[in-house]
Amino acid sequence: MDFHLDNLLNLEKQVMNYLAKQEDAVTLMQVLQSISHPPTEVLKAIQSLKIRCLLEDTPNCDRSSLPKNELKPPALDVGM
Repeated sequence: MDFHLDNLLNLEKQVMNYLAKQEDAVTLMQVLQSISHPPTEVLKAIQSLKIRCLLEDTPNCDRSSLPKNELKPPALDVGM
């Protein structure tokens, strides 16, 4: 895992760091509002993280029953 993290761009690290600090999955809008970079750059970083399987969409429904996508780092299986 360290290999993957060492090869991330600064913005990708910022996205991962932000998401790691969240207790629950967050919406794309929350990420865009929380990271001080142009939205297009943040979207490219998110797409890159998804391609590397370091980020995944989680389907969720809010109270209005409209589906929305949330972002979270994938669960890591750490055997002990």
